[in-house]
Amino acid sequence: MKTQWLWQKVDAAPMRLAVLGIGIAIAGRALHLTLFTEHLEKAALLFPYWGFEWLPRLPGAIAQPFLIGIAWCMIWAISNRRSARIGAVLGVLGFAYYFLLDAAFYGHMNYALIWFGLALIVAPPVMRDGDRVPAWMILAPRVLFAVLYFFAGVVKFYPEWLDGTVLQIFMQDAGMSPGLLGVLSNQPIPGALAVAGALFDLTIGPLLLIPKTRRYAVVVALGFHMGNTILVGLGFLPLVFSVLTLAIFLEPGWGRRILGWKEDPPEPQEGSPPALPVRLALGFLLLFHLVMPLRPYIYPGDSRWTHDAQHFSWWLRSTSTKTRLEVYVVSDQTPRQKVAMLDYISELQAPMAHHPRMLVHFARFLAEERRARGETGVRVYANVEVSLNGREYRRFMPDYVDLATVEDSFLMEHLVELEY
Repeated sequence: MKTQWLWQKVDAAPMRLAVLGIGIAIAGRALHLTLFTEHLEKAALLFPYWGFEWLPRLPGAIAQPFLIGIAWCMIWAISNRRSARIGAVLGVLGFAYYFLLDAAFYGHMNYALIWFGLALIVAPPVMRDGDRVPAWMILAPRVLFAVLYFFAGVVKFYPEWLDGTVLQIFMQDAGMSPGLLGVLSNQPIPGALAVAGALFDLTIGPLLLIPKTRRYAVVVALGFHMGNTILVGLGFLPLVFSVLTLAIFLEPGWGRRILGWKEDPPEPQEGSPPALPVRLALGFLLLFHLVMPLRPYIYPGDSRWTHDAQHFSWWLRSTSTKTRLEVYVVSDQTPRQKVAMLDYISELQAPMAHHPRMLVHFARFLAEERRARGETGVRVYANVEVSLNGREYRRFMPDYVDLATVEDSFLMEHLVELEY
């Protein structure tokens, strides 16, 4: 397959607009996160991602200033100065570090912004009217956008999404007015909206990538994000993705007007491929984003239930999980005691309740704390019940297993029933 067009040098306006949009999106998200630092300020422990246990904890007292610093670095990154790349590197690495601190606070939007942030790092720090950039720099964030939505659509093709059951739960939890909720809850409306949402996710990427359909797809995407705000109360996410959609896919003519550049773009020029390590890195990143979302279909059991492999797989609002959790500690010195969870974690860390590895991590922390007090024979048990997509609660894992003795491994399928 000929790839020479990837190395062509084309009008820099789309890249400059993408840099502005991505920088603004990350800065806005960083400032938004200053409202949600409770897990760093009050929680006794954080839940590290596999392989990132070595990261030092960010002191809660500086969490908000740290996030404000990331936003400032993003302003620096889009400043169109020669030093802008320094701001991009510091800001994106800082945002990635903040994201990796606590797996219980995982967010697909945060994960996506880290990858989009790479565009700020590789883009030329200064772009003026008449400049050109390699075509692959413009294409890379567009492909990421398309891959993200494609897999978000694939995961929705199962009965409880397509019949509107999951969407109805989201609408009920969104705080929608009773009148509007009553209208939208009448079939076939929930089912039709759910099918439309799945088809949107599955097709919007290709429609945005094809030049002939791009302008119409941008309008549809903006309407979809606005609808999400009304239907499922996603809050900040639709705003961020609206900004990214406009910045990454807006027609070059509009981009040049926004930037204040002349209407006539420079003609494309032939370019040479980047160094082999760069091409290998691009290939690896593409392969990574195509393989990681396949894990839920490879790992044992139903990932909607086990929650294995949902992280980093673009499972954007495709299931509804509600959990009841009770943790008990027993030792040679004390009888069975129920643990007050909010003495150890914040409400922001509630998703840990249906992640086996996080429960094991929590149990080990409790056991170590009790041993430090001089207790012996410490055992930790958990009673976990989960409701998936509005079904009845059922036991998620055995309540007779001492979680403090379970090996902290990458997969924990041996702890849970593999099917609901």
